[in-house]
Amino acid sequence: MVFYDAHTDENYKDVEYAEGTDWVGIICPKFEGHQRAGNRIGPMKINLRNKNKGDFLWTFLSESIISDKVANIFKENKLTGYELKEVELQNMSSHLKLWELIIIGKGGEAHKDSGIHLKEYCEYCGKKKYSAYENGIIVDLNNWDRSDLFTVVGYPRHILVTEKVRNMVIKNKFTGIKFTPSHELKWPQGVIKP
Repeated sequence: MVFYDAHTDENYKDVEYAEGTDWVGIICPKFEGHQRAGNRIGPMKINLRNKNKGDFLWTFLSESIISDKVANIFKENKLTGYELKEVELQNMSSHLKLWELIIIGKGGEAHKDSGIHLKEYCEYCGKKKYSAYENGIIVDLNNWDRSDLFTVVGYPRHILVTEKVRNMVIKNKFTGIKFTPSHELKWPQGVIKP
């Protein structure tokens, strides 16, 4: 069974968060280097530019936004593993409706052949650091909840999808998204491996 990593089409610009967007700050009581941003506070608020025209839009944090057209097709096809929250457009008075695509499907721990494993865990703040994937992200079918859209432990920004999702996107000619077979993913060049 082939799974795909759904990601931004580099021909489309990332959307910008609107002013006032903030994230929960996580402060470790023991290790200063563990300070980091947690979950976003409140609904997603964005500024949309003319350069952002895809059916799928992405933030620089790899959060995915979909058009109302995509949301309706997802519902019609009874896809599983996601929730939608309406996005607030801050710089447009428009009837355009966009949705934050929140992935709730679970792939569990990736197959051991991916090379992904927990390297560090902080008992004081809960920070976890996972190793790089050495051989793509290989889904362990025993850990996968059978959702159409899902993530694996350690890599929540990698949206994995079934062939059903990929074929539906291609059939409907949705823009702003590309797919790579998840087992063929390569560690990004220039990014230091954890």
